[in-house]
Amino acid sequence: MEVRANEERISRTIYECRVYWVRSGVPRRRVDDMLSELERHLREAGEDGKPVEAVVGDDVRPFAKLWAEESRPPRELGRRLFIFATSVAISVPVFAAFTHLWYWTLSFGVDLGVLLPVVTFAVSVSLMGLFPALTTIEHLEPRWKGHLAIVVLSLTTVLVPTVIIALAFGGRDAALFDWSWYATLVSALVALLMYGLLKHSVPDVRAFVRRRIW
Repeated sequence: MEVRANEERISRTIYECRVYWVRSGVPRRRVDDMLSELERHLREAGEDGKPVEAVVGDDVRPFAKLWAEESRPPRELGRRLFIFATSVAISVPVFAAFTHLWYWTLSFGVDLGVLLPVVTFAVSVSLMGLFPALTTIEHLEPRWKGHLAIVVLSLTTVLVPTVIIALAFGGRDAALFDWSWYATLVSALVALLMYGLLKHSVPDVRAFVRRRIW
């Protein structure tokens, strides 16, 4: 019975650490290595007659948090700015293509009605950076973390089409400059290039953008 109870504590500890590390943004490969090392230490402690608490302490959360901070990739300012710049680069051809189709033209004048949705989209994508903070708030139940994340997602995604519709039916301002179809093509190529560089410089970019919120 004692061996079985110890196995259950080991399994529960490993599970809790895995959930915390994944949600806090530690790369998956690094999580696997950390879990293997943790399991080895826990089993060695069990063979020596020591409890799980001898390895992780009375509360596993501070232990998991400390190890996550040591293993999580740094989020320096330059990396965040590059992610923001990439979101802007992606939003340009997306909304340019939308405008081509909306007005059924190969070229159009760029006014505030075109610029505002692009900026709004870029800001919305950047606000997704709130997800990591929401998912690592201490002493907050997972379901409430999910609710908070949904609120942020809803506010940022609903804002863009709302602005587009309002501007579409509210008239157009004087054009600031002209935009043609080949400018849309070039901007799409630039966006693809920047996204490729982003994936190369931030190997866990998908984990950064798609935080597990549940």
